[in-house]
Amino acid sequence: MILGFITLILCQLAGDIVAGYFGIPVPGAVFGIVFVFIFLLIRGAVPKSLKKTSSSLLDYLALFYVPAGVGLMRYLDLLKKEWLIVLLALLLSSAITVAVTSVIMQKLIGVKSGD
Repeated sequence: MILGFITLILCQLAGDIVAGYFGIPVPGAVFGIVFVFIFLLIRGAVPKSLKKTSSSLLDYLALFYVPAGVGLMRYLDLLKKEWLIVLLALLLSSAITVAVTSVIMQKLIGVKSGD
């Protein structure tokens, strides 16, 4: 389990380094997730230690939303001023996500069924 946790932390750290070095306005955690994905692709399977670690972390997933909730409370005045823009951004990004996901799924299902 320690090895799996170290793997996740190293991927997160690498993501933070990449985001900081190149000045890309994307959280390092996003790059970290990409690095975990690449690691799993190269490896071909999920290592047992990583599987055990991720299962344990998923048990406490709700706690990871606490910082986001605190951030919302911290910027509540700004959200009151800009609520319409935030709402439109949420609706638009959700619609785009649904559309892209449906197109990808149609292509994947078509590939699997031989169409």
